[in-house]
Amino acid sequence: MYKNVESRKQALLDQRAQARREGRESAVEAFLRRGRSAQESLSKRLAILDREETLDRERRADLLVLMRQSVGAPRRVYHFAERPCGFARGRGFAEYLEGDLSDSLDRCSSCRWPMVLEFAS
Repeated sequence: MYKNVESRKQALLDQRAQARREGRESAVEAFLRRGRSAQESLSKRLAILDREETLDRERRADLLVLMRQSVGAPRRVYHFAERPCGFARGRGFAEYLEGDLSDSLDRCSSCRWPMVLEFAS
């Protein structure tokens, strides 16, 4: 009977040790999964920021323009920020880079836009 009690006690201790090992393994696996997920999230966010930085570098040569912000008729034109026409001199206009605007918008024909001369090669 003594051996039986000792063997049952040992079996119980072995079960507890096995449960602790499995708990440690699952904790490490969960940690590694979270780490991979965090690393993927970080990589995606850094890629987005790199793309935005590249766009900003490309748009450095873009002109600064004004776009009406007030409620009213649909926006169809934007204005040159350095020498705007009389319409764009009031409040209610926000500054943008020309490259950030939609292609469906047109330049204001009354603003004094800089002349760009293109020479034929």
